[in-house]
Amino acid sequence: MSQSPETAEDENNPDYRRGWAKIFQMIRSGSSWSGNERNCAYLNTGDGGFANISVASGVDFPDDGRGLAFGDWDHDGDLDFWISNRTAPRLRFMRNDQPLKNHFVSLLLHGDGITTNRDAVGARVEVYATGDEKHPVAKTLRAGEGFLSQNSKWMHFGLGDATKIARVVVHWPGGGLETFDNVQLDTRQVLDQGSGKSKVVDDRKQTQALFAKEQSPVPYSDQAVLRLITPLEFPKLAYKNWAGSTKPINIANGKPKLVNLWASWCLPCLKELQDFSRNRDEIGKAGLDILALSVDGLNDERSTYEDAAQQIKTMGFPFPTGRASLPLINLLQSIHDLQTPVRRPLPLPTSFLIDGKGRLITIYKGPVSVEEVLKDLTTPIDSPVDRYQRAAILAGRTLDDDAAQAALNGMEALKHRKFSDFFQRLGQKRYAANQLNHVVDIWPDSAGVRTEFASALMQTGQNVTALKQLEEVLRTEPDYPPAQVAMAELFLKQNRMKDAVKHFNKSISLQSENPKLFFGRGIALSALGKTSKAVEDFTRVVELAPNFFPVFNRRGTSYETLGKFKLAAEDFHRAIALNGKDAQAYNNLAWLQATCPDPEFRNGKQALANANKAASLFANDNFFVLDTLAAAYAETTQYEKAVEWQLKAIEQAPESARPPLADRLKLYQSDKPFRTPASR
Repeated sequence: MSQSPETAEDENNPDYRRGWAKIFQMIRSGSSWSGNERNCAYLNTGDGGFANISVASGVDFPDDGRGLAFGDWDHDGDLDFWISNRTAPRLRFMRNDQPLKNHFVSLLLHGDGITTNRDAVGARVEVYATGDEKHPVAKTLRAGEGFLSQNSKWMHFGLGDATKIARVVVHWPGGGLETFDNVQLDTRQVLDQGSGKSKVVDDRKQTQALFAKEQSPVPYSDQAVLRLITPLEFPKLAYKNWAGSTKPINIANGKPKLVNLWASWCLPCLKELQDFSRNRDEIGKAGLDILALSVDGLNDERSTYEDAAQQIKTMGFPFPTGRASLPLINLLQSIHDLQTPVRRPLPLPTSFLIDGKGRLITIYKGPVSVEEVLKDLTTPIDSPVDRYQRAAILAGRTLDDDAAQAALNGMEALKHRKFSDFFQRLGQKRYAANQLNHVVDIWPDSAGVRTEFASALMQTGQNVTALKQLEEVLRTEPDYPPAQVAMAELFLKQNRMKDAVKHFNKSISLQSENPKLFFGRGIALSALGKTSKAVEDFTRVVELAPNFFPVFNRRGTSYETLGKFKLAAEDFHRAIALNGKDAQAYNNLAWLQATCPDPEFRNGKQALANANKAASLFANDNFFVLDTLAAAYAETTQYEKAVEWQLKAIEQAPESARPPLADRLKLYQSDKPFRTPASR
């Protein structure tokens, strides 16, 4: 059990963070912070104590209670109350029908709107009964009462056996005090600030009849329909055919598709497949493709995929079929979890309906009829209002004024951003960028959204479109730091170094303590041959972020170019000390030790060891690592090995990088080592 932190620093304690992660995992799985909170009622015994009368009061329901709000609903002089629950029934009304023996008064306050808010929230009211003016009944009007609850603005005062009200004193929130002398017993009255007089309100009873009814919690069911308010572009997913070959789920043919998960031992699944078969003509006319994927044999010993294949063959199922894989099931589960805060495992059968535009529009948990599927395909989803009405569980009228449209658009934008994060985790960056494009369409004037979209485009190589987005941002907000930074990084990526320096300069003027900006500008300056200036920027990065190991590689290479070999070697060693798996640092150090024109810094044995370490750390055979390995062998006079590795480097290198590699090959073939020019 992790403990709550005693200080702000303790919040980063791993056990504490893991504990929170576990709690949220439980909540998403349907657990509650505190479930089965039955309602309680306590009686004030008048001697400073309370007696538990929950059962006797009749409010001890097996609901998971949350909110409680009081008010004289039927205007009969006693308080009724409403209860909200986390579980069904979500709302209960408890009417007080006890015979009324005591007296009361109900008051509604109106502030003047100048010194006091119109609802008079914060007012303190004292009711003095004749004969007992030393013990007023006092209450404060609040905007909220308890958890997610708001009592009636009518302030109810129980006055017992009082025969008359002497006066009512209101302490208004603005600081003023006002006395009302004409308040009548057993009435509902309005007190207007500054009037000094109360007004009796017509006390006609509500005519709507209310009937008591037993309510039982709805039993748990795996069957449900999730109609997406915001359609999700269906990601690139694959399944296996019966022979075990991987095949993509084709959603690019412009036809709607129903992806169905089933098992041979699941009777509702088989009935559903039979229903699909019987209605094949109707399904065909609608242009709907069905792909039925068996989960047989996946972590389940009840059956194998061979059983499912035989079942399909026996049934004569007329639509494409195949086998689901665990990665596919996990991804479909993740797609489901994006749509709902409660993340329960998918039941069988489960179906995913994708429209002709390749968008997931509905998830059916449990059996679904062909009629319902085809109805979902023909229901309009052209606007957020259409989609909201389609997804609503309860029938009703949807507001379509400007404020409602803005709220729906905001929800849609947030959902697309959530989808973008999901695709980023899948590594499907183009899908992620597409989602942000939708957000730009919704919020075209948001500099942050356009900049985020541009960054996503850069990750997919769509640099021209990214540039247009950033230019649009900087046209209206030239001092927006994230856009300036993104523009600088884009030009750096395109090798437009002068433009990159220009925007890094602007970014640094806006964010002078950001090490990332100095690092980027240093790279651009280095590429422009301004090595000394680059070293200044890299040194500034070291001052701002001393544990940022890549900067030592960059500064070390710059020092080497300037002939400051001692400083270069120190930086390469520093990078390795900060990150023992920094392959680039090992490679840079090995190159210096193998090729340095100053013999003081050459060491063939160490160069060979560091070059081999670099080669082992790189995932692929990088030509520049092989080039370094060859130079190290040459420094140790193992020229045959040097030639062997240099040939491999040339083979791996792109055409543009081969000429200098070929020149070094000739040296090794002549039994000569390579020396870096003093000002390379």
